[in-house]
Amino acid sequence: MEARGFVEARGFMEKEKFMEEKGFMEKKEWKLYNVMFPIWLLVWFPSYLWLFLIPLNYLIDWLVLRFSLRQLGFDRYSQYARKNTWKYCIVGFLSDFVGSVVLLLSELISSRTQGWWYENVASPVMWNFFSAIWGFLFVCLCIALSGLCIYFLDRWFLKRAGCFTAAQIHKTALRFALLTAPYLFLLPTGWFY
Repeated sequence: MEARGFVEARGFMEKEKFMEEKGFMEKKEWKLYNVMFPIWLLVWFPSYLWLFLIPLNYLIDWLVLRFSLRQLGFDRYSQYARKNTWKYCIVGFLSDFVGSVVLLLSELISSRTQGWWYENVASPVMWNFFSAIWGFLFVCLCIALSGLCIYFLDRWFLKRAGCFTAAQIHKTALRFALLTAPYLFLLPTGWFY
């Protein structure tokens, strides 16, 4: 049985070689290029990294919510934080995703247009934004955009709770925006490859 399989495999290889020589089959060339993802983009691919990031993000959001409400004089800060932190954690991930999409769009735009945008924004954003001031400013803009999303969405959740004053809502949402913005965007990919 094994000898028959070997003969068939050998016959197939000889047939394939004959067809290549006669020009019936074109030889396909495969090129594999290096694929380097920016650090901020790797977070969105399911991996074991999520087992670390999700609990860490939840813990940070819980601490910010708890201490912010406690400092602002809310009586039931511990109970509220325990029940509602997951909402603020999801808001944080969604807001980080918005910033990531804008950063990724900078690269997709540059694939169509070479020149100033590619050299000063897209390439520095993907590789090392310290190499061009415009790349650094664009990354900071995306962090600010994510922070604004965090602020407005957290403010909305705090208003819906119905148990906070306007000052407590504003200060808590502002603390969330400043303390939980995606500062991971500031890690240049060039440092790791």
